[in-house]
Amino acid sequence: MVLDSDHGELPQRIQTFWPAARLQQLRFLGAQAQALGSRLYLVGGGVRDLFLARASQDWDLAIDGRLEPLLEILQDLGFQLDKRSQFGTASLTSPEGLRWDLARCRGERYPQPAALPEVFPADIHTDLQRRDFRCNAIALQLAPDAFAEILDPFHGREDLGSGTLEVLHSQSFQNDPTRILRGLRFARRFGFSLGPQARQQLREVLEANGFAHLSGTRLFRELSLLLQLPDLPGNLQTFCNWGLGPLLPPLASAPVEIWSAVQRLEQSLAAYQQQFQDSIDRPATVLLLFAYYTPQELRTQHWQHWQWTPDRAWLHDLAALPARLPGPTPAMQAHYWQSWTPAGILCALALQEDPELSRSAWHYLQVQRWQKVPVDGRDLQNWGIPAGPQLGDLLARLQDATWNGAFEDKDGALRWLKKENLLP
Repeated sequence: MVLDSDHGELPQRIQTFWPAARLQQLRFLGAQAQALGSRLYLVGGGVRDLFLARASQDWDLAIDGRLEPLLEILQDLGFQLDKRSQFGTASLTSPEGLRWDLARCRGERYPQPAALPEVFPADIHTDLQRRDFRCNAIALQLAPDAFAEILDPFHGREDLGSGTLEVLHSQSFQNDPTRILRGLRFARRFGFSLGPQARQQLREVLEANGFAHLSGTRLFRELSLLLQLPDLPGNLQTFCNWGLGPLLPPLASAPVEIWSAVQRLEQSLAAYQQQFQDSIDRPATVLLLFAYYTPQELRTQHWQHWQWTPDRAWLHDLAALPARLPGPTPAMQAHYWQSWTPAGILCALALQEDPELSRSAWHYLQVQRWQKVPVDGRDLQNWGIPAGPQLGDLLARLQDATWNGAFEDKDGALRWLKKENLLP
């Protein structure tokens, strides 16, 4: 539910969705800026999420004066300066561990379409006007004499109420095509749709091949953020519906079976992340699946444009796809899957719906990759095996026997070695 225009619910919503420590520091920061003769504002996602009644991870602040004096005061008070950027922004962490992103209010000029902007100091109105969508162009004052006063010059709250993503000026997408991909992520996260002007600009960018002017690294960063979101099938269907398929081969002319593979991959990724602590690079995993369906020349062309180089393990998995059913014994199956990364295994399962292959792969992921031989080289030497190649060969045989369930502990391993006549 979006707040009404009279924002009578705002104080209660602030108490509900802003942690007390955040609220206290926002008041403190606003007072520090006012003491310097400036005004500080909460902008961006933190404001949007408040009006959407959502908890937020975005805490972006804009000051309508010089940033450096405020940074100096905050550092003297124990704030840690984590990062400065070429656009006059800074990231800080408070002594209590709260992270803040600060920037001077600024405007932007684009020397050419899709280039990085030239920035210049400006007022809060100009700062809001340079943003991607009207729903993200709302600010809350933080000065003590006007705390939480709403600035909404472009009627962003109306767009929040109607679930609309509308641009702020006639060249928004042409200046920065990455706004299209950010808009797609917003659309998927919040269930929003493009407004009339945004739809028209999307058509114009696609007709003019506007993404060709965008650097490959910026494009790849935005694509990776999209691939990190949950509901991969739905996100990619929307991606194609917006006409963006050519940006991510093979979606421009995707075979029908790729959508079933994408659905299976999403299910496998969810199952894996629920069971295991180790993280999987979700974008790289999706790109591995897509690479299987993409001709080598085309995928290499896109990798070079993105300035992205897959690592050796990723390339091994790609060369090994599709997977084959391993041999009959547990040890043979473990040896087969041992050469794959977990991401490669999940892609292998996405490509074919084979119950036996799935059972074998999940058994390896859940059990076999963690199974260790209950004895080591020192134990074998104590039992009379000399150091050297024979020791390594015997440890390898013990690993196979462990996978095959021949024993579970050191005593069982010793009995097995005696039974197999492998001890002197």
